[in-house]
Amino acid sequence: MQVLRRESDAILMGATTLRAYRKPLKVSKMSPQPLNVIVSSGLEKCLPTWEFFADKSVSRLLFVAPTAKKA
Repeated sequence: MQVLRRESDAILMGATTLRAYRKPLKVSKMSPQPLNVIVSSGLEKCLPTWEFFADKSVSRLLFVAPTAKKA
């Protein structure tokens, strides 16, 4: 998986994967890190205190349905 991520500009995952790992998907010994992209209908049960949102070494892009509940 690291080989594929190293060749990528972005890593795409759903909110279920985010809830399972709670941290950004990174490439070892690489800078800058690939963009972490989340696609979700609402980010239910995803907390802003998780490492995914706190880690400053990774940029994030979230695509959330317009009908999602506000945090």
